[in-house]
Amino acid sequence: MSRRRKQKGSVWLKILIFVVVLVLAAIIFGRKGEDKPKETVWQEGSMLRIGDTQVDYREGLVYLNAVQQDYEQYYGSEIWQYAVDAQGNTMGEVIKEQTLEQIIYIKVVCQKASELGIVLSEEELQTVDRQTADYMAKLQESDLLLHGVNSDIIRRIYADNLLARKTFEVTTLNVDTDIPDEEAAQHKFYTIAIRNFKIDASGNRISYEGTEAEELAARVENLRAQALESTDFYKFASANTEDSDMLEITGGIGDFPAEYEDAVLALNTGEISEVVKKNDYYYIFYCVTDFDVDATHEKKEEMIAQRQEEEFKNRYQEWREIIPVEVHDEIWDALDFDMKSVG
Repeated sequence: MSRRRKQKGSVWLKILIFVVVLVLAAIIFGRKGEDKPKETVWQEGSMLRIGDTQVDYREGLVYLNAVQQDYEQYYGSEIWQYAVDAQGNTMGEVIKEQTLEQIIYIKVVCQKASELGIVLSEEELQTVDRQTADYMAKLQESDLLLHGVNSDIIRRIYADNLLARKTFEVTTLNVDTDIPDEEAAQHKFYTIAIRNFKIDASGNRISYEGTEAEELAARVENLRAQALESTDFYKFASANTEDSDMLEITGGIGDFPAEYEDAVLALNTGEISEVVKKNDYYYIFYCVTDFDVDATHEKKEEMIAQRQEEEFKNRYQEWREIIPVEVHDEIWDALDFDMKSVG
């Protein structure tokens, strides 16, 4: 049996070489049904059909093995059987589904690259050969060899990932990179944060009310008055803040709560804000600079990358609509992480 695979609600946009840590973004599950297609004649050992190309199951093994090593390094081998939602889906099932979507993504992009005439250069192919040799040198004691994983499989995976990355870069070259300073400007602040709550004997967070709340508000106003007289706001803030994570912050448009973003971003270099109350804290901001050059440059790069990703996402969605994708259930379901029960 097999199943036609229709496009998911979202896709991964960043191309990653498979041996690098895979940052697995959440995707929307639930496959859409459609009329039963004409049965595919599967080549021996094929787990996927992307267009007219069938994908060997051993590629799936390599991807799953890379993901398994990465996750178990941080969370241990017991992670795969933990339930992650109300439906009882396990971490192993979720991550395996994400891995399949990533493989499909890379294969679809590579097929489109061929149509667009995007190919790897001689230098890039040499890079693939070096990566393949390095990987094979580390594979000698792996169970992957027992499944027939060889240098041809590894070379194809490296080449696919590099070609997918290159396709992303080539097809997003014309994205508008002109971002005004005022849109990306990053401001740096030193901040005094004072808690508007206390912890009771049971460890519960209790908001101040009545007289206590009035006394706290007065104390924070007094701190601001002292801050205005201080010649070293950073030293003063370090001695008085109750949230060291907020002591030094950098941000711009969209990084602060709407209730006070305009007021904070309106501060000029050297100015101190009025007392700002937000949820469980009172804040006093001191503007170190209203235009951090390095941070603003990084923000522009981030915004350009977001535009590129959005552009490529749209292209990918179009490609997925026209390139048929089918999964060979028996083959794919037989592949798995080396899952162990949780004690």
